[in-house]
This record gives sequence, C-alpha cells and structure tokens, in this order.
Amino acid sequence: MKTTTRRPAKQLGVSLLVRPSAETGYEGIVSIDGTGYDLTPVPSDWGLAYRLRRHGVTGEGLANGVYDVLVEDTGEAHCDCPGHTRWGHCKHVAALRTLAAEGLLPLPTLPAHEWGEEPAGQQFPDDAASYKPGHSGDFPF
Repeated sequence: MKTTTRRPAKQLGVSLLVRPSAETGYEGIVSIDGTGYDLTPVPSDWGLAYRLRRHGVTGEGLANGVYDVLVEDTGEAHCDCPGHTRWGHCKHVAALRTLAAEGLLPLPTLPAHEWGEEPAGQQFPDDAASYKPGHSGDFPF
C-alpha cells in the first residue's frame, strides 16, 4: 500500500513595516513573504477589515493586486483574492490574523458618517446575507 505524505505548510513571513495609528490615518505597510502591501482600514460592522494594495500597483481590482480582507469577530475570515475565493484560505487573511494576534494591528476607530450618528460602516441591501465572496465586485464590509 502506497502512503503519501503531505508537505508541512510553509511558514508565512509577515512583518509590519509601518504600524497603523492615528498619526498615519490608520494606514500602514505590511510585508507578506517579501511582498509589500499598503494597508488601509475599511469600515466594518463585523470585525477587522483592511484593503491591501500591492506596492508598485496602479489601478483598482483583483488583477491589480488590490484585495479586501475581513477577519470577523467570530473568527471567520473573507478575502476577495483568487486564492481565498478558490481554496477558502490565503496569505492575506493569515497575515492579518498574525498581526492582530500579536497586538500590532488595532481595529481603528473611524469617524461617524457625515449624515448621522451611525458608526462608520457600509449600508447593505436586504440580500446582503446571501453574499458570497468572489461573486460580486462589491465586498460587503
């Protein structure tokens, strides 16, 4: 009988080059396996949400290395990169989880909307509960 062994998971190299803070507008720079990403907070009612933009990239969208990542308070996570959409996990989520666990990535307090007293966050259509990552150009957080 032939047995197969699975290679151990590769250790992810994550370092925070510029820590998000009030002085930086809660923007930062993170290195994930040697690739630099600008880190910008995204308003969320569900957990830690950031937009990662690969350094040297211009334009918007997945083809340009711009990914929205959400790590929910419940522990679930979502990223709109091709890897997470296909496999359910990716280095972007793993990096944010690592930084948050080390206390390096605070959940920023963003200002309230200009039209009312509500906390910062996106307004959603009634069908938001049926959202599936990778099936829409709009990320629901």
